[in-house]
Amino acid sequence: EKETKVLSLEQVVRNITEAFIDADMPGADELFGEESDVRHPDYGEVISCLKGRKWSDLDIDDLHDIELGFFAFTPKAFAYYLPALLIFIVKDYPSEDDLAGTLMFVLAPGLIGLPHLNRRVEQMTQKQKMAVKSFFEYLQHQHPEYFDEDLGLTEVEAYKFWIAVK
Repeated sequence: EKETKVLSLEQVVRNITEAFIDADMPGADELFGEESDVRHPDYGEVISCLKGRKWSDLDIDDLHDIELGFFAFTPKAFAYYLPALLIFIVKDYPSEDDLAGTLMFVLAPGLIGLPHLNRRVEQMTQKQKMAVKSFFEYLQHQHPEYFDEDLGLTEVEAYKFWIAVK
């Protein structure tokens, strides 16, 4: 088995940025799919927060405002706004912030279901998938205590899924 070279934090952030920088921004009508309850009151806040804004323009307050959206975004919207969350979390992990938990839940098949997660992954380019994979490799290397199988944390489930992504 070949040794995987673990990237630095700066390299992981650069990989994420470069992989997602040219992604097409979804329109307001592409944020939530038909299976989502778009009448949910928080979705209106998500839509107004994201209107005409690139993922690279979002700050931590914006991420909190749109947090619920990550559970219900269409695959296109998910792939587009994911890097903002990845970069925030990788720079501040482990974090007291509940955004870290949200990220792990939406990147693991358990809560949202494997078919739904697979649809999201299929929307991503190869470079984007590898950037998410490098995010998990970095976290697992830096904080192995959160990836201990005996703990049964969502991190383990998400890590196993993404490490297997080709």
